[in-house]
Amino acid sequence: NLDLITSGPIPPNPSELLGSDNMRNLLNILEEHYDYIFLDTPPINVVSDSLVVCGCGHTAGVLLIARQGQTTYDDLQRAVNSLKMAKSNLLGVVITDMAQQKGLYKYKSYRYKYYQYGNG
Repeated sequence: NLDLITSGPIPPNPSELLGSDNMRNLLNILEEHYDYIFLDTPPINVVSDSLVVCGCGHTAGVLLIARQGQTTYDDLQRAVNSLKMAKSNLLGVVITDMAQQKGLYKYKSYRYKYYQYGNG
């Protein structure tokens, strides 16, 4: 129950194509056939492709992916600020490559941290 569309060769003008009417038309067609559509884009702080997709008006929100030990707090803050400027809805952050700590989670005893982006 998963369909995948790959990007194919990288064009000389990816941001222009992502913000085009053809991209909007493609998303409109896909919305008629799928409950959820995930767009995997390059890192937000590296190229503008992600922000172009966010600004097309067809995204419900953005899920940031960060790698533990590589993505800094400043990187995340820059990404969040960029999303705010693009008036995008930040759904959350996924941290990958987490170091597993033995004994951190025990039966009926959970430890966790919750961070929320917002005012303040």
